[in-house]
Amino acid sequence: MSRRTPAPHTPRTGSNHPSCTSCRPTSTLTTPGPPPPGEYGDSDDCELETRVQFQMTKLRINREANRRLDAEEHPPVILPAVKNLTNLLAEPDAPTPYLIDRLAPDGGRVMLSAQYKAGKTILVENLVRALVDGDLFLDRFTVPSPRRRVVIIDNELSENTLRRHRLFRGPLLVAVDVDVDEL
Repeated sequence: MSRRTPAPHTPRTGSNHPSCTSCRPTSTLTTPGPPPPGEYGDSDDCELETRVQFQMTKLRINREANRRLDAEEHPPVILPAVKNLTNLLAEPDAPTPYLIDRLAPDGGRVMLSAQYKAGKTILVENLVRALVDGDLFLDRFTVPSPRRRVVIIDNELSENTLRRHRLFRGPLLVAVDVDVDEL
């Protein structure tokens, strides 16, 4: 099988072909469109070069569009001012408000996990009662400001067991809003 060798390129006189090095454009095109096949006669080299330049222009446009989109979606990160460690340690700590003194910062999250039958439900009962009535939690930790709304998320007890549980019995919890979410 023989390969066809392309004919040597001969530029057209007055050509507006912007991509070929031997053709000099008479006008500047910002985004050249692909030429129709055979527009430059039998000059396969020129047509190939034109199509390559067209694809390169499309890729540059896509690359610039991606760069702008990335810059829009991911603005530059503003780093905090660098502090000397000695100066940082010399600054006073801001007081931390606690939901339960020394155990749970106000606005923080607490996760209770332990093995089966370790007393998690009883601990939660004591916690909810302390949060609602403002008594000491475990007879040791103060609750600075009692809550009117408590949410319990339980992924261990069934709905029937939760309903029968002593946590939800008694006059104390009638006056508060306790939400229970079974996972």
